[in-house]
Amino acid sequence: MLLAGPFLLVASLAFDKRRQLARRAVRAVFPRLVRHYCRMAGCPLKLDAVPFADRWPGPVIVVANHCSCMDVLLLMMLPLPIGAGRVWAKEWPFRVPLLGALMRLSGHLFVNDFNLLPDAQDSLARGTSLLVFPESSRSRTGRMGRFREGAFLLAARTGRPILPVAIHGTFAAMPTRQPWVFRPHLRVQPLALLTAESDDPRAHLTLRRHAQRMIAEALAGASAAAPSPPTAPLPCPITRQPMHVRPRF
Repeated sequence: MLLAGPFLLVASLAFDKRRQLARRAVRAVFPRLVRHYCRMAGCPLKLDAVPFADRWPGPVIVVANHCSCMDVLLLMMLPLPIGAGRVWAKEWPFRVPLLGALMRLSGHLFVNDFNLLPDAQDSLARGTSLLVFPESSRSRTGRMGRFREGAFLLAARTGRPILPVAIHGTFAAMPTRQPWVFRPHLRVQPLALLTAESDDPRAHLTLRRHAQRMIAEALAGASAAAPSPPTAPLPCPITRQPMHVRPRF
């Protein structure tokens, strides 16, 4: 990436104003490394099919649960051009030296930017999807938190569909403040498309409720279907037989 960085920077200034080339380059490298690591660890990553394989819906707003920094790379594995969308991120990735430069070079969105919504609307109008974590921060317990309204309000205003995605296994593989990756059992599960009702002033709240429920049910269903770890058999209780002593005469 250090070798390709200067070229991508020149390309973004010359002809790649929307940073599509940089995002596709990142998608071509880092998600493949995660997939290769999972394969080497003996637990291949599972990517479910999108629910619109027969018809392309145009740019979408992807919303997903967020438990690890690996989640961004997993969303990049979605089919093109969704996987090369712009990430709606908080401040901390932009502060990390190499990662921050990569985020800016790829044209991802800073959530505290004053022009966030106009930039996001412009991206959708130009055909670029958005990758959003509506919890706004990584879960520290593995449980899904409350969704914020921003992405759903944007969907209601623009008429673009919401694509809920359930990400499985990243909290167990690499939780917050964990510098290494445990044995990963990862799965990316795109769910059904959601579209806001145009005449409903509270459509964004309905979208948020449906998306959060769908992801929660998908995560709960996967947890219920997972085989329980084998347990060691309980030791048989030892009973002592009373001793009969024959008296001596």
